[in-house]
Amino acid sequence: MCNTGKYFVGTSFVGRTYDYYRNNFSLNNGFGTLQVYAGFNFYLKKEYRKNDKSKNNF
Repeated sequence: MCNTGKYFVGTSFVGRTYDYYRNNFSLNNGFGTLQVYAGFNFYLKKEYRKNDKSKNNF
C-alpha cells in the first residue's frame, strides 16, 4: 500500500501456533497480536502535495 495521503489508518495481525508432541503428551498453543494504527502526515513530499495553483480553473 502506498501512503501518499494526509491521513492514514491500518491494521496488522500476526498469529502463531506451537505444537509439541511426545509419546503420552501433546501440547497445542496459539498466540496472536492485533495492531490498529492511525496517523497524520505533517509534511508530504512535493510530488504528493495537492497544489490548486498549478491547475487551471475556468
